[in-house]
Amino acid sequence: MNLDVAASIGRATINRIQVIGRSGVFLFYAFFLAFRPPYRIFRLIKEIEFVGSKSFLIVFVTALFTGMVLALQGYHTLTQFGAQALLGSAVALSIIRELGPVLCALMVTGRAGSAIAAEIGIMRITDQFPALEMMAIDPVKYVISPKILAGIISLPLLTAALWDFVPNPPPKG
Repeated sequence: MNLDVAASIGRATINRIQVIGRSGVFLFYAFFLAFRPPYRIFRLIKEIEFVGSKSFLIVFVTALFTGMVLALQGYHTLTQFGAQALLGSAVALSIIRELGPVLCALMVTGRAGSAIAAEIGIMRITDQFPALEMMAIDPVKYVISPKILAGIISLPLLTAALWDFVPNPPPKG
């Protein structure tokens, strides 16, 4: 009986490792194809607009409300010590350093990631990938690579854009 349990755990572990390996190979292949000609710059720009520009509002609103809640919670604690003047700096640093990149990634994944997954799923169901192959177009290079590059380019820019909206603390001295 114990041997059956160990065997099933081993099989499940090996299956998970295989899935992770296939995903890694696919990601490497898609990333590698992005840098081989022919370059599809306009597809990349379109995807950057979709992933980056159209996600800006949701990322900004999420950071704004998170900052307001953080300020409300921090104010109560800082009044006990008479340090209300440090509230702005505390909120700015916590949003920029800790919560900003995480919230940005979650919001972009929720908005753009789900839309991309649905688009790829619909393309697969309607046999658009074999149609691209029949036209001698690599579907991974044409569909997947621009989306991966757009995410790699857009996420740091969206995170950096949040820094412009957080006020800098006044200089000491």
